[in-house]
Amino acid sequence: QSVPVTFTAKGAGSVPVTFVETGLAPGTSWAVEMNDATRSSSSSTITFLEQNGTYGFSVSDVPGYASSVTSGAVTVSGTAVTETINFTAFAEDTYLQVSVQPSDALVTVNGHSTNGSEGVYVWAFLPGSYYVNATLEGYTPYSNLVVVTAGMTTELSIVLTPLSTYGYLVGTVTPATATVIASGVIVPVEDGAFNVTVAPGSYYLSVTASGYQSLVLAANVFPGQTTYVTLNLTMASNTVTLSGELSPANGSVVVNGFIAYVNATGHFQVSVLPGTYTVSVSAAGYFPLSENLTISSSVIVNFTLTKVPGSTSMRTTGNVTATGYNITVTRLTNGNGSISVTFTSQANGTLLVMIPYADVENATLAQVLSSQVYVNGVLFTDFAITVTANYTVVLTVRGLPADPTLLWKFSSPGAPSGPASGFLGLPGNLGYYLLTAIALAAIIAAALVLALKHREGRPPLPPTGDAAKGTETTAGKQPNVEDLLTDVLAPLPG
Repeated sequence: QSVPVTFTAKGAGSVPVTFVETGLAPGTSWAVEMNDATRSSSSSTITFLEQNGTYGFSVSDVPGYASSVTSGAVTVSGTAVTETINFTAFAEDTYLQVSVQPSDALVTVNGHSTNGSEGVYVWAFLPGSYYVNATLEGYTPYSNLVVVTAGMTTELSIVLTPLSTYGYLVGTVTPATATVIASGVIVPVEDGAFNVTVAPGSYYLSVTASGYQSLVLAANVFPGQTTYVTLNLTMASNTVTLSGELSPANGSVVVNGFIAYVNATGHFQVSVLPGTYTVSVSAAGYFPLSENLTISSSVIVNFTLTKVPGSTSMRTTGNVTATGYNITVTRLTNGNGSISVTFTSQANGTLLVMIPYADVENATLAQVLSSQVYVNGVLFTDFAITVTANYTVVLTVRGLPADPTLLWKFSSPGAPSGPASGFLGLPGNLGYYLLTAIALAAIIAAALVLALKHREGRPPLPPTGDAAKGTETTAGKQPNVEDLLTDVLAPLPG
């Protein structure tokens, strides 16, 4: 006869934390791990005694069943806590079959690994959606959200992409159910830990989970080296889910810098706090779009992008690229918290300006998303700012008039300090600044000449210090720049 299992924790003030299962056949064994202790039972309850605090827990797999909760956290604050775990028996003839190449890659489903043979894995599952991940050193990690249909075998074939050069991104994440995306690369998480190889470079790690505040963290990965990160999300009283379908399916959805999980069919989802967000949608070969959404409850929104035509022109300076459609770009400059583009436009020309967020000077991502655009010094409104999954910021401007200069300001809102195109054909006041600099250089050069003539008429100064001892002599020595500047700045004799 099975009996409930209760364990006593040491210390005064302990209260019971009870896990109650439903759905298991009588006598079926199940287990819960919490606070570094694992308890198993064949009854319907498992109880821990804990002091005040917050404790993570995980529910062990039970063959032939799916559980409603696989992991989570409970908070003890002086009163008994009860957590219910619902188990459901798998439907007959409902399977997920995964094949992977190379065959020695590690495959996980919903963050849990399993055994396979020669790269082929078969699971019996309830109908529903499952995260399938595959990792192997020297290859880009793979992740996909797969829908398993009742009474059918759902097949998935995975071919990992090799990396010629790579480093290691290793760490832990709390909660274990969080989604971690490194500049567009989905990082598979197994039981709250990850260890993947990625191309060397700078990454932004987007971390999201239902019931937690989202996080973005910067990390650098170097060839052959390991970068360790610890990602801890803070619990939130209320989060909402933005989900939907994206066309094309290989695009990305970014919500104020938090990257949504997008599967191979274009279904996306991301958990955020209620609020107003800029949702950026992008895909290679398509015009990006941006939409401001106020999300107070979970919502479904679908996005369809428009293919770009052949470009008319492209110009690059540093890491900034300007691409014109019915537009010829003639000048591109970047600096002082803004980008300036001069171009010739046909009717309804469209301009795309792209810059990695890491190269944006003196502006937060929020400032970039709310930045302003001026055309010939006049505020322009027909534009969109998007952020891609690899944190490239894209400005899309439509309906541009002929032969203007465009100024994209990242800094605080306000009119440009000068006209967008001005004296000497240079953006803003640069023409005036250049002329002033030339005039100043001429004045300084003339003053230096006067200083030299003035010095030639002076008697030699008596030697001092080491020169008086014969270590160095000033006879015939040319004056240095500091001497000349002293002469220039000193008043000349009348």
